[in-house]
Amino acid sequence: MELIVNKKEVVLTPSEWDWESHSVLNPTIIEHNGKIHIFYRAVKEHNYSSIGHGTIKNGKIIPDDKPILVPTLEEESHGVEDPRITKIDDMFYLLYTAWDGNNARVGLAISRDLINFEKQGIVSPNLTVEEAINITPSKFYKYKWNEQRFERGKKSILWDKDAILLPEKIDNKFVMIHRFNPSIQIVKFENFLELKSQEFWKDYIKNIEDHTLLHPELWWESSKIGGGAVPLKIDEGYLFIYHGRDLEKCYRCGALLLDEKLNIIKRTKEPFLVPEEDWEINGVVDRVVFAEGLLLNEDQLEIYYGAADKVIGKATLSLKKLLEIMEEV
Repeated sequence: MELIVNKKEVVLTPSEWDWESHSVLNPTIIEHNGKIHIFYRAVKEHNYSSIGHGTIKNGKIIPDDKPILVPTLEEESHGVEDPRITKIDDMFYLLYTAWDGNNARVGLAISRDLINFEKQGIVSPNLTVEEAINITPSKFYKYKWNEQRFERGKKSILWDKDAILLPEKIDNKFVMIHRFNPSIQIVKFENFLELKSQEFWKDYIKNIEDHTLLHPELWWESSKIGGGAVPLKIDEGYLFIYHGRDLEKCYRCGALLLDEKLNIIKRTKEPFLVPEEDWEINGVVDRVVFAEGLLLNEDQLEIYYGAADKVIGKATLSLKKLLEIMEEV
């Protein structure tokens, strides 16, 4: 594949503050009232995560000296991780991974000012992986979820991660992209209370193939895939950056172009963002680029990402060139 990334640079590193002294990674970006806000996973020693916040001015990140979200719930006792933020109407929705040391769930916090956040609890299923295996008729998902059953135990909760809210409703419904291993799914709902219903999730899992956006298909995503940044609305549709992990645990990034009904129109067959710099190859987890933040300025696309689970990087590239290398599906 043609190399289309113009520049890569490290834009944030761990600090002396205890809560982010180990690593900073996986940032989400949003513009509001003339300011660019960044929310990111901040890790202290012994791998306990909180969510940090800062603003970006003239390309430089100015971080707050305290985390904006910390673990308070039993389900997130070992950390709040990997945020994605979306604004719909006058409300900001921050989705994140709640980690208790064995189970990965999706948590939600809301805000009207990007300063004060109110947690809304868990919005992913409270079903064991064994229950999910028994519910789904999909042989593919049964096989993959049996891997979690073997590794984490039959009473572990079905893992749900990489949750991203679309920045607008479709047919008056919220749209959340998320990941039950190893694929990317889409759930639509009228309000978040629906996601607290286990009957809702049982029906969803029973029909999970109908809700699947993409399965791992390509060599660089042979282990699993997951959503990256909040989809960006452009003239051609929604640009959706996602990650893939291969069998050797290397993370790379690709892109999808979705239509207004979230069908895939085009995709990159090869990854366009790969670990190649030393700070992307060597770190807490080696050979990882994990994009969660996206900004567009005319044709210049800025992608903010976690590099080797240690620092935050930024890559710049042409949106036009990215679209040119995508192939119809």
